[in-house]
Amino acid sequence: MLSIKPGQRYADVFFVLILLIIFGFSSLLFLDRFPKTWMDEAWDSTTAYTFQLDGTFRNTSLVDPAFGNQDVHFLQPRIFSNVVMAPFFAWLGVGNFQGRLASVFVGALAVTGIYLLARKMGGPIFAAVCALLLIFDNLFFVVTRTIRPEIYVTAISIWALYFILGGVNSFWKLFTGGVLLGISLYTHPNSFLVLIAVFIAALSQVKIKQYGKILFPVILGVILGFLPYAYYVWDQDGANQFRDFWLQIQHRAEMLKDPGAFFSGALTAELERYGSYIFFPYRLLIFLIQFLAVGYAFYKWIDGLNRAMLIFIFVHVLLFPILISAKTSRYLTVLMPVVIILVVRMVWEMAGWPYDINLSGMSASIMKLNRSVLIPVALILVLFANQAGGDVWAVWKSRDCSFAPFISQLRLLIPSDVKVWGPMTFWFGFYDHPYRTQWTVNTEEEMNDFQPEYVILYDNVEIWANQTGVTKRLDPNYERMEAIRNLLVQLAKSRGVVAGSVPNSCYGNIEVFKLTWK
Repeated sequence: MLSIKPGQRYADVFFVLILLIIFGFSSLLFLDRFPKTWMDEAWDSTTAYTFQLDGTFRNTSLVDPAFGNQDVHFLQPRIFSNVVMAPFFAWLGVGNFQGRLASVFVGALAVTGIYLLARKMGGPIFAAVCALLLIFDNLFFVVTRTIRPEIYVTAISIWALYFILGGVNSFWKLFTGGVLLGISLYTHPNSFLVLIAVFIAALSQVKIKQYGKILFPVILGVILGFLPYAYYVWDQDGANQFRDFWLQIQHRAEMLKDPGAFFSGALTAELERYGSYIFFPYRLLIFLIQFLAVGYAFYKWIDGLNRAMLIFIFVHVLLFPILISAKTSRYLTVLMPVVIILVVRMVWEMAGWPYDINLSGMSASIMKLNRSVLIPVALILVLFANQAGGDVWAVWKSRDCSFAPFISQLRLLIPSDVKVWGPMTFWFGFYDHPYRTQWTVNTEEEMNDFQPEYVILYDNVEIWANQTGVTKRLDPNYERMEAIRNLLVQLAKSRGVVAGSVPNSCYGNIEVFKLTWK
């Protein structure tokens, strides 16, 4: 890896500032509109809200012992993002925009991280191109604007690679990378793959007799980084023999119920993940260029950095079908920084540029109009144009989906402190109410027990069932959700009067009913 010369540090600061300005503009523009607010964002925000409120992690909408008493203590290994998000709620108020600002902040750390990681391999221009391509990568663009852990996992993986791959001779860098990997384990369960991938990638850079030199500080860091979560779970559920903890994570042990059926189905369904990756939004050219770069890196396997990057990718690709049941392409975001670096390395080598080439040297090389230079430059321009075009197209489609004015209108129809039943997506408007959703109050008996004073009816199918995959097939939960919808309609007719409506071209026609239970 290259060492940064003192005179280049000013250039690095300049490039990072420019990149962060570009990132800030692209990520903050229409942040309230794209992507359209969806259920998972409210789900991840509930525990951040309670943490800033009273220092506890609780899902106040999921009141059901069958789910592991999540309204008492949320124990799933995905609480780190709540810690980061909580100050944004405390300082700016509770809302999807404020939660998304936390994701943008972490995205800025990821952009800075990929620049510094790439600087270990090349000059400022090389690193800036890598960071710029990451900023406009479609998956990265979406997750930095979404309240979910993917951006946190991606940022942590970048910095872990930076400290561990660039610190094989430094105890403290290896230790710091280990701490980050330990924290990642309670950012999202998928981070277990990051841990394995970084470990193997790091070991591929040294001889066997040096393994201990790397493993000791990294493992020590992982243990210390993971300790706060381990203590939290023990403190909350140890006296209960961890029964609530196992109930909350048991759906992730699906493969243990019928391993044969799970594996056969998982391998087939994995094609859906890559299908959505290619076709959202029309990314075939991007995929082909990235596939070419991975193939080129494999051809250059003897290069230690190529080998480390490829191992990071292969570990995820091989273990995704086995360990990750959700077949969504957003989980591939963690691979994008590494894939982008491989693309830029391929372009640099095809063009015959030294990795520390400066801007004037690059311009002079391009102006010679040699085919060996123009072809790789064209590849990277096509990649960038496809990415940026996809981002613009996606934002344009959601131009009418501003969430804050919509949820404010809805909130005006319902008094404070009353019991409300509504879709999980609308929790942002009623976080300070007794609020129940389709996930725990969904039968006539449960509705009679909760006795909501207001019910929010919603006619958009996306709230009742997720549409998944490139075929847009309905989620298997649709029939169950449809039954709840029918129950609510009957309840509104028999016990309710219309309190108001909020027609919205993006979120559908919303009706609010006031119910009487006497």
